[in-house]
Amino acid sequence: MKSRRLAELLTQEQLAERAGLSVRTVRNLEAGRSKARLPTRRLVIVALGGSRLIDAAAMHLDSGPPRPAPPDPNR
Repeated sequence: MKSRRLAELLTQEQLAERAGLSVRTVRNLEAGRSKARLPTRRLVIVALGGSRLIDAAAMHLDSGPPRPAPPDPNR
């Protein structure tokens, strides 16, 4: 997370504001003092410009596993 934040030229404060999180939360996550739950991870990823990746992953998960082909009636 920190490397991506720095690549985007954001401060912890700016990332926190974009993600709607407290600066303390961002600092704790970057320092490894806490683990983010899925909703928090999503906020951070979107704030870092990764919303397209989330949408693609959600579409993949929503599609579920591939379905087997129906049996061939001619067999």
